[in-house]
Amino acid sequence: MLRRALLTTLALCLAAACAEDPAPPAEVAPPDEAACPEGEMATPDGCATARPAGPCPAGTREALGSEACTPVGVASCASGFEPHPSGWGCRPVLPAAACAGATREVLGQDRCAPLGGDCGAAFPPAGATHTVDAALADGAVDATHFKSLAAALAAAPAGATIAIESGRYAESVTLTKPVTIVGRCAARVVLEGSAGAAVVTVSDRTASLRGITLAGGSRGLRAEGTARVTLEDALLEDNAIAGIDAFDGAEVDAARVVVRGTHEVEPGALTNGVLADAAAVRLVDSVVAGAADAGLGTTGGGSLRLERVIVRDTVPRSDGVGGLAVRAFLGSEVELIESAVVGSRGVAILGGGRRTAVVLERSSVVDTRLDDRPSLRTSTGISIQDGAALTLSGATVADGFGVGVAVRKGGASASIDQSVVVNIGPDGLSGNGVGLMVSDVSRVEVKDSAVVAATFSGVMVDLEGAELTLERSLIAESRRSPGGGKVPVDSGGYAVIVNRGATATVRASTLVDAKDLAAVAAVEGSILTVDGTLVARTKSDARDRFGHGLVSLLGGRLLVQGATLEANAGVGLLFDRGGGIVRDSVVVQNAVGVHVQQGAELIEGEPGDEATNPGEVWISPDTRFIGNVTRVGSGILAVPELL
Repeated sequence: MLRRALLTTLALCLAAACAEDPAPPAEVAPPDEAACPEGEMATPDGCATARPAGPCPAGTREALGSEACTPVGVASCASGFEPHPSGWGCRPVLPAAACAGATREVLGQDRCAPLGGDCGAAFPPAGATHTVDAALADGAVDATHFKSLAAALAAAPAGATIAIESGRYAESVTLTKPVTIVGRCAARVVLEGSAGAAVVTVSDRTASLRGITLAGGSRGLRAEGTARVTLEDALLEDNAIAGIDAFDGAEVDAARVVVRGTHEVEPGALTNGVLADAAAVRLVDSVVAGAADAGLGTTGGGSLRLERVIVRDTVPRSDGVGGLAVRAFLGSEVELIESAVVGSRGVAILGGGRRTAVVLERSSVVDTRLDDRPSLRTSTGISIQDGAALTLSGATVADGFGVGVAVRKGGASASIDQSVVVNIGPDGLSGNGVGLMVSDVSRVEVKDSAVVAATFSGVMVDLEGAELTLERSLIAESRRSPGGGKVPVDSGGYAVIVNRGATATVRASTLVDAKDLAAVAAVEGSILTVDGTLVARTKSDARDRFGHGLVSLLGGRLLVQGATLEANAGVGLLFDRGGGIVRDSVVVQNAVGVHVQQGAELIEGEPGDEATNPGEVWISPDTRFIGNVTRVGSGILAVPELL
């Protein structure tokens, strides 16, 4: 590590005159362990804040004050999920390809399972009061036996149970009384609607349906008004507009249901596999697959609750718009509990509008694909905007392109706890990827979470009014961008960017293995507070430039308290036309401890006022410089072109 630091400093000296020969400090005898204060440990260079001896494995981080690795991120995977290949977060266990016909995906199984019960079981079931059989002879039709569901409904009283035998029934029906409809099984009982009507409509009534397929209608099931519908072991396939459409106060409770292949009624028409419009829909152990435009949507104060649900392979409409898994607007609520969102396009989950709430608990959003439109070649795992609120608890966002989680505009907010964002690749426009984006009058709190292997930047906080608080969390292994648009090739790899008037507080956290810069406050009005945090092992580029720990640029401000800046290939603390205060910190084994330039002024002492003048860099007497090749740099150092 020391040899690497020496080489880096030599490269810096070739580019700018150094104030002193960058010889390593004289050898000193290591202190006795007992001589170090509580929470510190003895090192060859003196006492330093306790921390693990080396990099920690996936699922843990190097926390200051502990010599053991500290757990961070998702604590354990829900049933049916497995650890992500990186070791960070969880992925669902599913069949590689979408299931077809009367089969369904089940979390934790890599093969398709039959939908519903035993098609060969005794039928009709006990309790059936009326029977429908398309093969029934005309002479066998009577007061309780019918050839069509419509005829049975007309004759049955309220509270009747109607059993439907195997067959294809070309009819659309409206339930005008409380009834139970039971098919032999979804594989053998198909109600085929027409493009102009829902296959089954329930208006202001209570109904129960199970063991059937609803296909080919303008909607599979439409529930409206005071309707209360229970749907079980059913397939809703190839319907237009929506597979399940709950409207105007209706409630639908569905279990072991598959909604598949919902399509536009006409080019460009709004489409949802499941829609709750001022209504409530609960799905349990179910699948929404292959929908055009959106898998599920809610608006007008509606609600969607998904428990162990799989939403997969949504596709755009014919005009190229859509491909979302879930969308919520206008004061609606969405909950995903131990559920999986896989293979969405463009944006996987979108929430917008005040009082709109999106909640994910022990759920995963994975494999979000790029938008196909040439001008929008990017993707976002979760996008929250315009005053909506997001809660992530034990959640994983993984394997996307562009942005993992975005919170932006109009007072949008997020609370992220014990969650992971991992492996966010570059988009198709700029070549950038960001794990967590906070921008333009929005607020995010992150606790005990990890952002790992994002391309360009782990976290970006941008524009005035954007605020981030990051506690007991990890930003690690950010990757350089391949470039694109105005972004240079092989640039970035930052842990945290605070830009254009935004503010961020990083407390008791870990920023390690970044490229070029670990964390930066850029542009006047931007403030980055770093408290009790480890900033370590920032790497230089291929030309041995950069590799800096904490950076203030162009009027950005750094406030550092109780931090450790260790083994960064360049400068531990760099101020370029910026200022700040550093207190009670340890700057150890960097090539250069601190460097100021372009109008920044270094002052060693205790500032009398927190609001120091722009460009003043105060280093308090209790800040220690240990084993750096050069304590204070000189000359003009290059900063990354993008900034």
